[in-house]
Amino acid sequence: MIQHAMPLPQPNEPIPQVHAGSLRLRLVGPSSDDRQPIERFIHACFAHSYRADVRWFMPYLIQLREASSDVPVAAMGYRFADCGPLFLESYLDTPVETVLGRPRSEILELGNLAAVRPGMLRWMILVLEVFLHELGGGQVVFTGSARLANSFRRLGVSLTKIAEADPSRIPDAARFWGSYYQHRPAVFTGRLDRARPFRETRLPSCRLYHQAVESARLEALRLGRMAGLHRNNTGAAA
Repeated sequence: MIQHAMPLPQPNEPIPQVHAGSLRLRLVGPSSDDRQPIERFIHACFAHSYRADVRWFMPYLIQLREASSDVPVAAMGYRFADCGPLFLESYLDTPVETVLGRPRSEILELGNLAAVRPGMLRWMILVLEVFLHELGGGQVVFTGSARLANSFRRLGVSLTKIAEADPSRIPDAARFWGSYYQHRPAVFTGRLDRARPFRETRLPSCRLYHQAVESARLEALRLGRMAGLHRNNTGAAA
């Protein structure tokens, strides 16, 4: 049984403001000893928002924590499509590479997106853009509500809806997902090739940016993939 993380703030409860310089990035893999705290945070966020009992987690998880207090503020997971079936392919009539017209090796599924508030989720998306840019790929697919899709769009990410998220295709959806499907989630795809928001907001100099870059390089080495090398002489993303 998954235990809940620390109680999340209620909707009318103020949440301390944080900025990029005060956040730390953590990346964990399938066998990491650090997975459980991140899984508990994701579980607690979904329980708080939807009364869901999430027990399925992506193999790779990224989390943002407030540096001074070590309190988690956002998390998400991912998997490359060429490493196995994607969770969201349950909603599709054909394989994801057929739907997108791209090889599976160029497709990344996002999931377990959770945050204490939408602003923190947007920080996570910014980190993800840098991360994918360094890995040399940017085509992502994910399942989410219109609210989540808007978090991407507010950062200039163009999304296309490719399917409705039909709960009848998910075993025991009513048991584990609470009110999640009442928010009419859908399957979206978009490209995150370039870390444009980071450059426009002059964040390449901040610690969070460099943590994302370093994590991506280590991940690229672990996967045996070519890291993105499109960088200018100053080290900022091109």
